[in-house]
Amino acid sequence: ILLIGAFRPGAVGEDLARVQGHGHTTRIVLARLGPQDLTELLTDALGSLSLAHNLGWDIARKSDGNPFYVFEILRDLRERKRLVRDESGIWRTTGLVREIETPHSLRDLLRARLHHLDDDDRDLLDVAACCGPVFDPAIVAAAAGGALVPTLKRLRRLERDQGLIRPEGRMYAFDHHQMQEAIYEDLFAQLKEAYHLAVGEASEALWTEPTGPQAVELARHFLLGGDPERARPHLLPALHELHAGYLYGPLEELGRNALEAGFLEDPRERFEVLAKVGEAADLSRDAEFQAAVVTEQMEIAEALDDDALRVLAYLRRGLQRYSASEIHDGIRDYEAALE
Repeated sequence: ILLIGAFRPGAVGEDLARVQGHGHTTRIVLARLGPQDLTELLTDALGSLSLAHNLGWDIARKSDGNPFYVFEILRDLRERKRLVRDESGIWRTTGLVREIETPHSLRDLLRARLHHLDDDDRDLLDVAACCGPVFDPAIVAAAAGGALVPTLKRLRRLERDQGLIRPEGRMYAFDHHQMQEAIYEDLFAQLKEAYHLAVGEASEALWTEPTGPQAVELARHFLLGGDPERARPHLLPALHELHAGYLYGPLEELGRNALEAGFLEDPRERFEVLAKVGEAADLSRDAEFQAAVVTEQMEIAEALDDDALRVLAYLRRGLQRYSASEIHDGIRDYEAALE
């Protein structure tokens, strides 16, 4: 008889010690699936290596290498008819899968792991979730209004006894990024805003001379915390940092938040933000937003009567039209830029 038991570290305590004390037992630590293992698993499940490659990156990002999550995502895609089996028995997509959503079954499972936490532990995780999948415990402690050492002890218990977080050097990370997303989405809007502001203030006190990545965090938290004026000095350094790292998704999100906040009154500053956001929007293929960006760039260039800005606006619109196969209109914009 072969008996196999699966458990989370810290979730079984004395029972595990008793089982291991009988002998004839072997404990195997299961790591997350790596890229090669995940590709083999998807190829076997879908019967198609090309489809495994096409969906592999998005599924890897959503599942974080957890095989149970992988199969729940595949089941959800099948139930929503995004994946169908053809006559040969091979699974195929019914169209372009732009984004893989987290199945409700997974979200319910993640939330169930939080129900038994006491209020103080849950409040601490709420603040940490506003920081992102990886967080600095010193910033979380300050934002939550607690002392550092008691906060570190509480986080240690959440790591050891619950397995909800894990250490990464001097930082902590949620055991799965979807746990962070589930906690964050459940927060009441005004509470979320207050937490972002508190995290921004705690970060600003800690980072007296912020680096590029720190500027990104400060701009994000102050914008989401409803204090755009405090985000202003960090905004352009943050956009440049994201652009240099080819992080166009976060760049577009941060830029949109800044534009919608309405504090960019200086037209040249606003033009520069529009230029960065417009480039990111070219990749997201949001045609309506692309058109709005280039229209406002044109208006600013005309209002300032600035040929340098006109050139940039014409080039941006020319590229946008050319990419949309409006070849002749794109060429006219390029000619206008040359003129």
